[in-house]
Amino acid sequence: MKKPVTLDVTNVATPGYKPALTVTNDKHLKPDGPTYYYKFTGGTDANGDVEVFLKDGGVDVEIELWRNCDKRYSFAHLFTKTVMTDGSQAQLTFENWSERLITIHDTNVKRAKLKYSIGVVDSTLNGHVILCDPIISNED
Repeated sequence: MKKPVTLDVTNVATPGYKPALTVTNDKHLKPDGPTYYYKFTGGTDANGDVEVFLKDGGVDVEIELWRNCDKRYSFAHLFTKTVMTDGSQAQLTFENWSERLITIHDTNVKRAKLKYSIGVVDSTLNGHVILCDPIISNED
């Protein structure tokens, strides 16, 4: 089963967009760097979060940069997982990556709320990564 999600990133404060964290190329948070904003659409809640049911088995969450997103933004080869339910981290794997599309596979074998971060690079920002983070929820 596939669940499509779209991501838009901008450096302009925009209603409905969340502020993003920026990480330097040596993996340190950059609180004094430029401010970026992001917005997910799609998923099962129209805000990029995906809820799946255990009975449905594994799911692929396909995240695409919005077609009108500035071409200076591309996906970094970075995927971090933050576990919100004990023992759930192994349920998410990074499957495919390109500059405009990535796929995350959720084995969906245990009830959990899984938060993950997608890295986006701004080609004008010298290797810093913009972190964007929706949720995958596995329910009974």
